[in-house]
Amino acid sequence: MTIVPLPVPEGPVLVIAPHMDDESLGCGLLLASHPRKESLHVLFVTDGSHSPEHARGASESSRRELAQIREREAREAAAVFGLPPANVEFLGLEDGTLAAIPERLMAALVDYVCFRRRAAAGAVPIRSSARSFGNQPCGDARACRWRHHGDGL
Repeated sequence: MTIVPLPVPEGPVLVIAPHMDDESLGCGLLLASHPRKESLHVLFVTDGSHSPEHARGASESSRRELAQIREREAREAAAVFGLPPANVEFLGLEDGTLAAIPERLMAALVDYVCFRRRAAAGAVPIRSSARSFGNQPCGDARACRWRHHGDGL
């Protein structure tokens, strides 16, 4: 097996993770090996309030508490990769609802990517290039897709 290093773009790199831990499972190699940590940014889409699965029947206060725990864990993981705390952000969309709110999801992502955080390149942990950005974890490190703006990000 041959490992080909990822190209290092000149500007900021944005990893969009549907759930907390998707950035590590799908793009951990990118985050760990990138030479300029200050140029890395991670955006978590969901709030983690329904993770693990058995939390779906939990009270609103329990889900809020779980979302806070998951955010703290995500920030701790980003720190392990060496990312500056300010480069880790959260859209906070309710976990488990993305399939039901595609327009809201797309509007939030467009606003973030186009207006708040312009990136030279981006990576999204997904199962395959044919799969749309959905409410499923990525599965493994081979799923990290790398795009430069000219390639369709």
